Amino acid sequence: MVIERKNINLTEILLTNYPLIRQLRNSKSKYSVISQILNDEYNISVTSQQLINFLIKVERNKYHPEYDSLLILSYDLTTDIKLNSVDFHALVILEKEIMDMVPKNNYEPYIVDRHNLIDLPNQISMLYAKRFLNLYEIPDELLIQQQKESNPKIEMTELKQLQDNIHRNIKQESKEIITNIKSKYVKFLTNNLLRKYQ
Repeated sequence: MVIERKNINLTEILLTNYPLIRQLRNSKSKYSVISQILNDEYNISVTSQQLINFLIKVERNKYHPEYDSLLILSYDLTTDIKLNSVDFHALVILEKEIMDMVPKNNYEPYIVDRHNLIDLPNQISMLYAKRFLNLYEIPDELLIQQQKESNPKIEMTELKQLQDNIHRNIKQESKEIITNIKSKYVKFLTNNLLRKYQ
């Protein structure tokens, strides 16, 4: 269910608003009411049936399975990691399987997960990491507020602007990241095999 209107990805808008949609459904709001709220807010056209299908897919974890093979790190410390990763908005992204071949103490303290998202150096890296980790149930607003409280020196950008930017770009950016990571992974495996047989 990827529909684009005015360069905005409807799926990403719905994923961003998943906490709100869930909250409204839990309070017994009708799908038609939720659709109208989203349509008015984002100038989109989402139907009740699309919302139902969306919720089913989210609950079955069917969005962005391509992210499942990614490991997100907050820092890049070793050459092995650096050579096989992609730097993206202060995140280090790489294929999880590479990590089986690198000593854990080189990267384990830097794995980004739901518990340390707010420790990332800026809002954009935090919001992208949230999406790459498929943590749609956490509201962006809550993360921004927690990050602001834990580190008042972080430069703040208007949330709606950040979200619009992500909605427009994440599909192409993630495709490029994954292509680059897969290419690096193949080179890594090839080099390891060559070393093994020399």
